[in-house]
Amino acid sequence: MKGIQTVHVENAKASFDFTLRRNITIVRGKSASGKTTLCDMVVDYVRRGNQSGIRISSNHPCTSILSQDWEAELKKISNSIVFIDEGSRFISSKAFAKALQHNDNYFIIFTRESLEELPYSVNEIYEIAMVGRSRKKHYLKPIYSFDAYHRLEGNSEVQKSKIEIFLTEDSNSGYQFFKSWFQNTDIKCQSGQSKTKLFNWLQMHSGQKIFMIADGAAFGPEIDRIYKWQEEHPDQSIICLPESFEWLLLESGVIQQNGIKEVLENPEEYIESADYISWERFFTKYLEDISAETIYAYTKRKINPYYTKNANASKVIALIAI
Repeated sequence: MKGIQTVHVENAKASFDFTLRRNITIVRGKSASGKTTLCDMVVDYVRRGNQSGIRISSNHPCTSILSQDWEAELKKISNSIVFIDEGSRFISSKAFAKALQHNDNYFIIFTRESLEELPYSVNEIYEIAMVGRSRKKHYLKPIYSFDAYHRLEGNSEVQKSKIEIFLTEDSNSGYQFFKSWFQNTDIKCQSGQSKTKLFNWLQMHSGQKIFMIADGAAFGPEIDRIYKWQEEHPDQSIICLPESFEWLLLESGVIQQNGIKEVLENPEEYIESADYISWERFFTKYLEDISAETIYAYTKRKINPYYTKNANASKVIALIAI
């Protein structure tokens, strides 16, 4: 499945309207926030159909996993929007993460936990909110927001002129690119080695001014504790989460090819969930494919010097404004 999915769920007491852009959507919230109501409405509709008194309209069928043998049930579901309640313990398992690989469904997962096995986007974490003062009409409201330069809108008080360390998520092409950019400056470029290690890295370097960049398209499981860290240390960090490093290269305009603009403006129309579990993987493959056998051929393992040339690199840096 691919593309934007619009969903309307309604009964006599409540209605929910929302859109889905990716294969994994996380819905959070405290008790009595509407999570259970929405999920129960879908479950009731799946079990009893029109007799439930619930109306559902969407681009694709909406369903839920009802049996304890979730693996067998999931194998029977295709091209559907699957609602999964937070009481389903399997959502945090490696087996579930593996099952979502090459899966052609979209998933709405209700949970208060950070699902470390799943590569979901920081932009697809929501809470249920009411429309105005209406107690009936609801929508999905993003929990985290970002400014024009992909920075987490917390209470950071760090000025970019004060940055001491530029911290990257990995040690491959992205790290190599930024290390080249900062090599003749007072800013040290360092690698956190992986997204799961960034929080501990921040803790170990408490007191230093850090600009941290990571792939927002798959950073969802880490965002809670990173956000809390920034709130507790507003004078120590700037958190920047663009879709991915490859997305930055594509967005910067250093590659002049037909079709790139269209893909970047509407990626959901090009990213098939059965092929890519996260948008980060799509942008990597897309960049590798369109640049193959050109002067700007891209590989994740080693940065092409084409991108580190000042004229090109400065266009990339402008997107994060450091």
